[in-house]
Amino acid sequence: MLRDRVRFIRLLKKGAAKTQKAASELIGISQRQGQRNWRLYKEQGLKGLIKPPQTGGGQTKLKESEFEELKKDLLEKEVQFLHEAVSHVKEKYKQEYSIPGMHFVFKRLEIKKKTGRPINIGQDKNELDKFKKTSNS
Repeated sequence: MLRDRVRFIRLLKKGAAKTQKAASELIGISQRQGQRNWRLYKEQGLKGLIKPPQTGGGQTKLKESEFEELKKDLLEKEVQFLHEAVSHVKEKYKQEYSIPGMHFVFKRLEIKKKTGRPINIGQDKNELDKFKKTSNS
């Protein structure tokens, strides 16, 4: 992407392309993207043009120590749903997260969804204990 930006400006400056539209077509970018590149070049120069675009990620509301504490809390307590985790963080750390935001917190902390194993409703607990005792030998 950065290479295309520089190529776009070079085509216009050297005269290989007479218009922004022609330069955009030669590189294979949209005309609108060419216009944005030209405006960025005019406002910020070459340094602004080759600066990588910033993404919104990487900003956290909790400190690293709070993440470790939260991970311990989530593993100890029976928090099963994201909305329960959102309310837990709001109460304890006074930080608000959305449901998708909490999903990414779980992903960062490597906490996976826990589901219970299915149990037969006709299963007899005494028979199960007897089976466990006899099958371990």
